[in-house]
Amino acid sequence: MGETDKYIGHVANKVKEMQEKGSTEDEVKGYLDDIFESVHWTPYGGCIRNIVLNPCPYNVVCVKGTQGSGCKHLLVDSDDEESIVRIIDMRDKNEAGLQKLMQLHDNGNVHAEKHIEHSLNIIKNCDGIIEKAQSKYGAGIFQPFPKGDTPETDPFLK
Repeated sequence: MGETDKYIGHVANKVKEMQEKGSTEDEVKGYLDDIFESVHWTPYGGCIRNIVLNPCPYNVVCVKGTQGSGCKHLLVDSDDEESIVRIIDMRDKNEAGLQKLMQLHDNGNVHAEKHIEHSLNIIKNCDGIIEKAQSKYGAGIFQPFPKGDTPETDPFLK
């Protein structure tokens, strides 16, 4: 358990807190077993939301969330090149689509504005993940949106 400095986010903070309060290694392991029995993998990384209890209403749009700040349950492994490539691809596709949306907007399509905002949020969040992954390469798993949206706090999903 001595490698907790390599990880960031809610789970790592909880483990550090447990260790500081004198929890035994078995207690920490029990906590991690409970948390990670519900980890599921998305094309962009892992998710610590327990989807056994409720399916994710974000439908794997973890990068955006509902308010544009990403989902705080998303975990990204800086060493998982396939996931990072998918995030880069998502950003690139949104950038390409943004050009078309801007043309529609400039031609008077009032509905394009919502889609432009959506694409800009995804591009911004993808860029943030890519930047963090590059700066943390070799460091392992990180939580890109520690203060992001969660389905539990989304006013539209209640």
